Amino acid sequence: MNAIRPSIRKCLMLAAMMAVAAPFFGPTGAFPAAQPIAVVPKELEGLEPAEVLSLFEGKALIRNHGSKATLRLSAFDAESSSIRKEVSQLNPNYLVELIALIPQVDVSDQLSKLAALLSDIEGYVGIPYWSVREQKTYDLFDRVKMLSSKAIAGGTYIEAEQHMKPFEDYKASYQYTIESDSLAFRSVNLSHLSYKGVRAVSPGEMKWYLYVFKSGDHLVYYGLGAVKAFDMLGLIRDRLEVSFLGRVGAFFNHMYGHFKE
Repeated sequence: MNAIRPSIRKCLMLAAMMAVAAPFFGPTGAFPAAQPIAVVPKELEGLEPAEVLSLFEGKALIRNHGSKATLRLSAFDAESSSIRKEVSQLNPNYLVELIALIPQVDVSDQLSKLAALLSDIEGYVGIPYWSVREQKTYDLFDRVKMLSSKAIAGGTYIEAEQHMKPFEDYKASYQYTIESDSLAFRSVNLSHLSYKGVRAVSPGEMKWYLYVFKSGDHLVYYGLGAVKAFDMLGLIRDRLEVSFLGRVGAFFNHMYGHFKE
């Protein structure tokens, strides 16, 4: 058999190469656009792939659970370490987390806007709360009365008296601090929370945390409610669980809804 001439050999080699490479090219002959990869913020841990996808789709992730060991916020700085330590020491029997990612626009403006929402405690009365038990929407608080307010380093500290069904009136503190790329908010009950005459929560044992911080191109919005409650050995657990977790979730979800606008 005659040897294949060099020019023909080159043509055959080129055709073979194109056949092998064809699956990797689009109809125009160009490589298809790379699909974006959702990178989990390093400050969060233990998220399932579906949860990560939801976060990058702009959805808020709400998790009700009973173990402080499964918190999704890692101890990556002083504030996050403090939150985890305080929750561990509290040893709560009711926990709820709300996590969301918000694209950065003007971080200073975004954090200032959130601080204004958080410091308007008398405006908490208008926060909607859906009662699963009664299948009806109520105000999160029936009444909020500011008792005192003072400036602290980087923020404000407030004490108030308020009423939140099904509990009797109680006092609580609220404070927030802002740094260049983060906002930290905390609320603690200063008096007992009583339910039908029973002291369900002792002072200092209902804590709300909100930590917003930069991570890559996003702001991580992390809310946490932790409560250590006496539920009469489980007799009123169902009632208290819905009341605590539903209200904490309503508060953080409301703030998130206005913050992301």
